[in-house]
Amino acid sequence: MCRQDSQCRWRDRKTKKVEPIDSTILAAIITSVVALLVALIPLVLSRRKSKAARQESHVESTAFRFREILDLMNEGRDSEKFTIAKLADIMGLNKVSELENYFSGKDEPTFEFIDRFTSCFGVNPSWAKFGENRPYETTENSEPSPLDYLERIRELKPKSVIFVRVNSDDGESGIVLRLEEWKYVVLPDIYSISSQVGGTGSSDIFSFYQLILKLDDLDETEPRLRCEGRIIDSETMERLFSGTMFPGALTLRGRRNSNWWYCFTDVYHQFYRADEYPTKYGAEFVKAQEIVRAFLETREEE
Repeated sequence: MCRQDSQCRWRDRKTKKVEPIDSTILAAIITSVVALLVALIPLVLSRRKSKAARQESHVESTAFRFREILDLMNEGRDSEKFTIAKLADIMGLNKVSELENYFSGKDEPTFEFIDRFTSCFGVNPSWAKFGENRPYETTENSEPSPLDYLERIRELKPKSVIFVRVNSDDGESGIVLRLEEWKYVVLPDIYSISSQVGGTGSSDIFSFYQLILKLDDLDETEPRLRCEGRIIDSETMERLFSGTMFPGALTLRGRRNSNWWYCFTDVYHQFYRADEYPTKYGAEFVKAQEIVRAFLETREEE
């Protein structure tokens, strides 16, 4: 009996007809789906456009930084300006158009290419890639004292060493290395060559003096380095050491070479016209020489 009832129920379920969906409800569902799709399409397109815009923005910002480097390299130049073609030649590229496309924003350079570019021209890599830091902000490590830079200078083998000094009582001074006409390295530390310093500052002045002597008279086994000097204003010094100017601007015509660094080593005033030091370089310059002299005399006593 139970088995028959079960078979009857199963037969009823199989023969039961599915009621058709009301046409009004179906139309409402279709309308809702279509409305949803219509709403999603602009959103999808917007996201695609946004992604493309971000990519285009990155390419353009990279191109802008490339162009800014060229502008900085030519700042103050009346002739013999750097061009994209000249930069491409320096890099050893097969085609000028490759670099031109990066400068115009037509193509996006790889990080490997940017690293090659920055290494060739002494540009800060983080700035070139992401706009971080400053164009020529140095990547060199700071050293405890000026003399501690000697090994690094020897390692870089610069064409010349440029000693820069601000024409002020503080006598802020620093060191720039010219590796090529298009590539410079700014050593990060600034020293006050004056009496307005404490014990550490006095030690730095003596160390600065020692470094000059070492560079000006290297061992016979090493090629002698060309040393130069520049006396600049405080604004140029700030731009130079903050990385917002091309260091090569120091060597442009009109930037007179100064022997202040060499005169500084004349602590006993034996050079010709040593009596002009206070007039040419200031009273604080002479007082800094006195600090060096005191160190030398202390060493002699020991």
